[in-house]
Amino acid sequence: MNSTVCSKSNLKWRDYLHRARVHTYQGGNHKMSDKTIVCKDCNANFVFTQNEQDFYKEKGFENDPLRCPDCRSARKRQSRGGNFRGERTMHSAVCSECGISTTVPFEPSGDKPVYCKECYQSRR
Repeated sequence: MNSTVCSKSNLKWRDYLHRARVHTYQGGNHKMSDKTIVCKDCNANFVFTQNEQDFYKEKGFENDPLRCPDCRSARKRQSRGGNFRGERTMHSAVCSECGISTTVPFEPSGDKPVYCKECYQSRR
């Protein structure tokens, strides 16, 4: 292994952890002292490794994680508007052009025309 250390800020989180593990097992001076933490959401035990602790410290995070990796990633997806926003509410309407009954993803206010899918596509 090359003795030059890559800049940790240029690496992705997982790459950093992998390289830190390899360095540790190949004679680095880190002593592994993992922590077992209970997840705040699912109450499952998860391991907060020494390498993860080093990463948190390097990034300036002062607190240990409260959620397991699965719950953290689910929470991130939810907060970023992933596929967890729920079903879209559809509203009934009558097409202003052809007069058929249709559904639209907004509540028609009555002051603007509403079109069915076919009429809307033909007007674009």
